[in-house]
Amino acid sequence: MLNNTQDQIEALEEVKSFLQSDKNLMLIRGKAGTGKTTLVRDIQDVAFDNEWKTIPLGVWGRSVASIIQLTGIPAMTVKKYIRINEEINDSEYKDFDDYYENYYSRRFKNSGKRIVDTIRNILFKSRNEFNKTLLIIDEASTLTLETLEEAVRFTGLKINTKVILLGDQCQLPASFDEESVQLLDLDYWLEKYDKEDFKVYKKDIELRISHRVSENSPLYDLAEKLRFLTLTKLTGEESRKLILDSVNTEEVIYVGNVTSFNVFKKEQKLESIYIAGKQEVSAANEKLRNIYIENNQLELSKIEDVKDGDILRARCNGMNETFMTGEEFLIEKIIHKTENFTFAEVIVATRYKEFSLNIFRAFFQSIRNIFDSNKNLKARVAIYTPPVINNDNEKLFWNHERANMINSFENLTPSEVQESIYNSVDDVVTGTLGYAVTIEHSQGGEWDVIGLSLDIEGKQDIPKYWYTAVTRAKKKLYVFN
Repeated sequence: MLNNTQDQIEALEEVKSFLQSDKNLMLIRGKAGTGKTTLVRDIQDVAFDNEWKTIPLGVWGRSVASIIQLTGIPAMTVKKYIRINEEINDSEYKDFDDYYENYYSRRFKNSGKRIVDTIRNILFKSRNEFNKTLLIIDEASTLTLETLEEAVRFTGLKINTKVILLGDQCQLPASFDEESVQLLDLDYWLEKYDKEDFKVYKKDIELRISHRVSENSPLYDLAEKLRFLTLTKLTGEESRKLILDSVNTEEVIYVGNVTSFNVFKKEQKLESIYIAGKQEVSAANEKLRNIYIENNQLELSKIEDVKDGDILRARCNGMNETFMTGEEFLIEKIIHKTENFTFAEVIVATRYKEFSLNIFRAFFQSIRNIFDSNKNLKARVAIYTPPVINNDNEKLFWNHERANMINSFENLTPSEVQESIYNSVDDVVTGTLGYAVTIEHSQGGEWDVIGLSLDIEGKQDIPKYWYTAVTRAKKKLYVFN
């Protein structure tokens, strides 16, 4: 609990009580930036001390990447957890714990055999003696009841399985359908499920202290006002007006026309992102790319023309699942190209800097980072580079693209790439440019600088959308109208 805030300490005490209780479901809610994801690490420690093994899960790829990057603990999506359990009898693993142990060890592949063996012998020898499992699900505002029920059916909600839902009920929901269930609503569980399979821990636990922005700063005040609107029946129009009314010369800055991207010239590429609707993203990516890589003038669809200095975003999990959907990385040096792949050294855009403000936290985090191959912010990847094709069924397209990517990589010949380069790859990825993103693909992330388009085309024009977008910023918000 090193350097935890008082509300985090109180939450961890409640976790301990929850594990010792007869309840099997706990909600931990918190405003954006209050350290919900970083708390996963401490929850695991509390659980371990009480002889519970933990499995952190995210609702989508970016939330999984955030858990791994911020805590050093291997995580997976809820849907992958379900799939692995469904297929375990047909796999090489004897059970899920056997799979997870091997998955955990693969995260430490660059640490040397001695360290890997130490981790497996110490951590998993103790862990495997535990017959109780704690599932921790992050970004639970986007989780559906159906998916949650599917995830817990493998062990059953008995005395040996418990669930903690982490999230912010004011951020994007699982569905914009007014009838959709909000799983972070304590009253819902108390009224509907407390006497059925889910036995809810009745304490209302909410993190309040922001770790992302300073309290009473313009960004903090704007987020608080927008958060209030999410709890009312007010509209997106009123949220957009509130954003414009909050413009100042320090943190919330009005830029004007959406074509005025030159303000990004002075901002760091890996610390900035532009949030827009689906119709705007492609054009914004191209314009921002040409600002950061001047005179590039490359067509957006030509991902095969990636250059040193480009930023890409993984649009599906990598072949080895080292990279997750939504992660960004900067091309530091291109090593080799084939017809369908660009091999490159990349810098991974993570959030590890969050720990650098406190010397003791930074020291202990650096010890944890020794065991995580991605914590050095460097990797070697093979980027699948056929032209990106727009497709209305985005999920189906990227699943198909991933299958093509894996098949193409496995069929590379020695005449196309040297064996030493082929074998040195940390992961094989496919994606798009990463200078701009939709809000749906940014939730769970944070950047120093956010550019936000107020154009409502392609957006869900509701307070939760604008609150989620604004709270991605740590230092500065550019407002484009």
